[in-house]
Amino acid sequence: MTTLLSLEGIKKTYWPASNQTITALGKIDLEVQDREFITIVGPSGCGKTTILKLISGVLKPTKGRILVEGIPLQNSHRQLLGMVFQQPALLPWRTVLDNVLLPCEVKGQDMHKARALAEELLGLVGLNNFINRNPRELSYGMQQRVSICRALISDPRILLMDEPFAALDAITRFEISRLLLEIWSVKKNTVLFVTHNIQEAVFLADRVVVMTPRPGRIASIVDVPLPRPRTEKHLYDPSFSSCAETIHQLLGLNAL
Repeated sequence: MTTLLSLEGIKKTYWPASNQTITALGKIDLEVQDREFITIVGPSGCGKTTILKLISGVLKPTKGRILVEGIPLQNSHRQLLGMVFQQPALLPWRTVLDNVLLPCEVKGQDMHKARALAEELLGLVGLNNFINRNPRELSYGMQQRVSICRALISDPRILLMDEPFAALDAITRFEISRLLLEIWSVKKNTVLFVTHNIQEAVFLADRVVVMTPRPGRIASIVDVPLPRPRTEKHLYDPSFSSCAETIHQLLGLNAL
């Protein structure tokens, strides 16, 4: 596999006041392979979201560097990125289809081709009958599916996802996780997915990055040996339980 993204000696410190510093990230070294699905778990405040913000270019590291295909991160790399947040953040006056198409409008892309792709994506997540609805007519889970389609419409090489399913009930959460894997199996984006849910992390990932408390460091990286495609039956696979228990122990939680 080819290394797509490298974090080398990344540290991040905040200065909320002149006499105060907060070190969010201690020292992060991580290589992410092209088309790999990485999940990141750790206690609140350990810097999981900060890592995504650094990769997106929203924040600059205090020390270290981020490389994309061996080239230091620069503004032009933003064209390679898609982002899904914890809240759907859809524009209420735009239809489902128009929300998905928004990035294409901003970038001045061919809207005829973009519309065809948007309809394909909405079909993949089961919303092909809702393209002309407004966000207020959709459930929260359906809105989050729209936000995933919006992030994918530009066919990003790297998809950053910051706890996108945190507010969903367990059944809807698993359903959308499964849909995300179906889309990923087709699009093969490189995904970095932040979550507090250990079972979700294991179900989705090729590898799970386990963080320490702040200042966040990588405690361990757990390989997930489960075959793909993944279904409900993999939740009962001994390898699934073994990975989840290992992550529990790394986080200092009670074993399953």
